[in-house]
Amino acid sequence: MKFELNTDFDVPIWRFFYCSPCKIPYTIELNNKKYNNWICIIQIGCFINEDTLKSTLYMSEKEINLYYGANHIICIPNMEIYNLFQKYRPNLNCCLANHNAFIDETLYNIDYSQKKIYDLFVNSQFLDCKNLNLLENIDNVCGMGYYPCSENEKCCIPFPSSVKKVLNFKNGVERVQKNWEWVEPLENIKTINSSKIGGIFSTAEGACFSSSEYLLCGIPVLSCKCQGGREIFYDNQNSELCDPNNSSIRETLKKMLIKYDNGEYNKESIRNNHIKIMEIHRTNLSKAVLNIMKKITLDPPPLEKLTESLKHYHPNNRGYDYTSSYKRQNQREKLAVKFLKL
Repeated sequence: MKFELNTDFDVPIWRFFYCSPCKIPYTIELNNKKYNNWICIIQIGCFINEDTLKSTLYMSEKEINLYYGANHIICIPNMEIYNLFQKYRPNLNCCLANHNAFIDETLYNIDYSQKKIYDLFVNSQFLDCKNLNLLENIDNVCGMGYYPCSENEKCCIPFPSSVKKVLNFKNGVERVQKNWEWVEPLENIKTINSSKIGGIFSTAEGACFSSSEYLLCGIPVLSCKCQGGREIFYDNQNSELCDPNNSSIRETLKKMLIKYDNGEYNKESIRNNHIKIMEIHRTNLSKAVLNIMKKITLDPPPLEKLTESLKHYHPNNRGYDYTSSYKRQNQREKLAVKFLKL
């Protein structure tokens, strides 16, 4: 969970991905000034369905108000989940603001200098729900990912051996967790741009950042039919949906490669259309923040200034400083950790 404390305005703004309760201090002191009012942005990163919200244990109204205060904003990834919150959590302040809308588009970009090497690139956690086993015996695939759990856990399933190249392992070493190495974003971006198609094969999940990273680099996405948020960025010009089985993936990939080789995918359009949707969701969040600020301060900032301050947030930046937004996020994280005493 990546915390931020944004002090760009008269009203401090906390921000994080929701995992489990972590109480925000009621009063914070910055530059010899005490703040008893703040705003808390809570981004939903996991998959949520109706059964999740039927349970009173998940994001109860009592919990949210106790830990994060009345000035909270729950960022919802799509309209389906938004409507569920309206039904089961009517007293929470929610807005439609997909987690993928806050990826730094200045980092993930089209690189025309890269030659195409791979037919399919798949960046994924090594989890059974990611359906990586469905890639068995599909040609010219490059993989990348990480272990979110112990290698011995049943839910931890890496790429099949038929995927010859996995960036996290040096050539010739055994693909086991002790030999795994982290791949920095710049290498990830280079490989996306060296691939014709990006793949993601889970059928339900929350924050699926790799899907949007592919699109921002201008390559189309092959995805299993899915729910949870990433699907709002898909259209018939940037993606194809398949069934969660090997034969459907194989046939759909073949169809996409023909379209790719025939020049039917437009890189710039794929990227620009994704950014247009991102901007809508960024504005939704800025408006929600501004509505609260107007109740707290007599001098709220312009909407455009809020959007600029809030537009980039990624929980997996690992302290990188490739862009000004990454540097800014790292500074905000350090400030948040100081007050939360994590």
